[in-house]
Formats: sequence, C-alpha cells, structure tokens
Amino acid sequence: MRPGAAELAHLAAERTIRQATWSRAVNVLVANKSGGVGKTVTSVVLAGVLAAARGGSVAAFEVSDASGALSKRAEGAPVRGLGELIERLHAIESAGELGGYTMPQTSHADLIGSVRDRPVLTAEDVLAVRTVLDRYYRVTVADSGNNPHSDAFCAAVSTADVLLLPVQVSAVPFLDMVDVLTAVRAMGEHGRHLSAKPLIVVNDDGRPKPADASHRVRRELERLAREGATVLEVPFDPHLAEGGEITLASLSDRSLRAWTRVGSAVIAQLAYEAQ
Repeated sequence: MRPGAAELAHLAAERTIRQATWSRAVNVLVANKSGGVGKTVTSVVLAGVLAAARGGSVAAFEVSDASGALSKRAEGAPVRGLGELIERLHAIESAGELGGYTMPQTSHADLIGSVRDRPVLTAEDVLAVRTVLDRYYRVTVADSGNNPHSDAFCAAVSTADVLLLPVQVSAVPFLDMVDVLTAVRAMGEHGRHLSAKPLIVVNDDGRPKPADASHRVRRELERLAREGATVLEVPFDPHLAEGGEITLASLSDRSLRAWTRVGSAVIAQLAYEAQ
C-alpha cells in the first residue's frame, strides 16, 4: 500500500528536520511565565524529536534561575549536571569531558539539568554554558523558568534564534504567554525580532476548560497567527501527563506525529534565521 496523506506529511516533516544545515550552532528558547504549561515537557520532547531524526548533536539545558525539572523528566539518573558543569566549564576541552555532565536519551538527545540544588543562574553562567555547548552541538534547546525579567532569561533571549511558547487553552497561561512576548519585545532589536514571529505550541493537558475562556483564547491565538506567529497544536498524551521520565518511544503515534510537525516548524525557522 502506498502511504496516505498523513504518512507523507510525517515523512516530509522528518526529512525537513534531518536535512537542514546551518553555518553555525543554533538555539531554541522555550518560555512561558506560567508553571505547569509544559515548558520542560516541550524541551525534552522537542530535543528528542530533533535528535532522533538528525542522529544526535542536539542538547536541551536549563536556563531557569533555580533548579528546574529537566533532570526529573529525563531518562536516567546522572550524578553530575548543570551546577557541576558550570563549576568545571573552564576545564571542558572535549566532547568526552562534556558528556560526563549530560543525560543521554534513547532519542540520541543529551539533556543537561540540575541533579541537586544549585546557585541561582546568572547571565554570565547562561552565556558561558551556551558558548561551550555551541562547540559540540548543532542545536540546543533552552528550558527557561518563570521569570522573564531575570538576568538568566535575558541572557537566554540574547542568544536565541527561535522563541517557542508552550501554552494551554486557558486564560492565565495565555495571558502569561503574552506577558513573556511583551518582555522579550522590550529587549532591544533582537527581542523585537524574536517576538515578531514566535512559535506557539498549544498543549492539551486533558482537563476540561471553560467554554467561554477557551473561545476567547482561540480567537486571540488566531489574531497572533495573523500577526506573524506560527500556532501548532499537540494532543493530550497519557505518557507525558504521568509526570515521570519521558521516553520518545512511549508517545502515542498521534502525539509523535504532532510533535514532529512542531520540530519541522522549528527547523524551518532556524534554517531561515541562520542561513
């Protein structure tokens, strides 16, 4: 049997992810002021989708002020992470040395999260980590915290190529997303460029939403799409909702295809930004 339209679209999205090239390392910043909207889930799954199609050379890392949840949603139980890496950044001179601070995933992505409490990230920390990661990875995904005015977040914005905003069809997460867009827009010319064409990923957490609020949010999402945003939806996935380790192979087929479309859109924009 020949592949149907859905299968052809999925294969095309995988091909887009696999074949894109750049003349430098590139970065995706995942951001929303609201907690619980899927920033870390988005970071883990996006890095996994990109790495699986590209055969690796993709890393996701924390740029949250305090210790985040990245290591808690990753496969494995590392003994070293972001805090330890920052202490030893000056001594990293090979991919092997850097690998000692990562969490290798079955998707071929590497994740760098906090394995224990660490000092608050500074702007200098974020820039230094990004400089080292750029030597060894073609694509990095930055998992941010809830404060869009922190020094760490501002530094992450300054080095990002694409702004990806997870959101739910609910009033507070949407308004917090708009706050992030406003904050990024105020960060000079680069911030205005990022916020002019963000990627918005609408997550379904499986909980019922008030109809009136949902309609208002969807109207606003349509407005943002007309103004330059790319709006994509991903379905509810029980594996992601469990709150434990995320394994790409455990996603439903429908969910994996939707996240692959997200990855393809990210790659297409990265190719444009870093051509």
